[in-house]
Amino acid sequence: MKVKYAGLQDTIFVTICINGVEYMRHFNRNTFYDLPDDIAKSILKNRFFISDVALNFNNCDKELPILLQRKYALGDLIQLIPIVKYLKRTQGLKFSLVTSERFVETMKWFNIFENVYSKMPKDDYKHFVMLDGVLENDHSLKNEQRNMHRVDIYESLFNISIDKYDFTEER
Repeated sequence: MKVKYAGLQDTIFVTICINGVEYMRHFNRNTFYDLPDDIAKSILKNRFFISDVALNFNNCDKELPILLQRKYALGDLIQLIPIVKYLKRTQGLKFSLVTSERFVETMKWFNIFENVYSKMPKDDYKHFVMLDGVLENDHSLKNEQRNMHRVDIYESLFNISIDKYDFTEER
């Protein structure tokens, strides 16, 4: 299974022990690593990791919302709007959002999320995608994403190509 670290640090070091065997590795932000399933499943318990499986929505239940988390940067949240609208329109998906308390009302205004939370909900979401850290690569002068538009970075993450940048509210 492929996993990527989507947290705020450029690089982290992970040590885990499975069945008495220690596994150690550095993870660079936003780089997929192909790992044995048992190690990947253990690492995915940390919400700052995303699996390639979690980003494949083809087999998910269309009635259950996918929970996205982006806690800060209102401009980056707004850049997410055309991505969510595209996925809703083309794949029939539903989304909920966890964000900073100060952005909840703004994001509700767009009327594209089933729910907008300021704290992680107690409801158990089958699909969760951590977006904190996904766009932060563009701040590095060593990264090719520094010249990409925020929407393009989201498109790359979700492996889609949207046909229009629609930032309007839904009625």
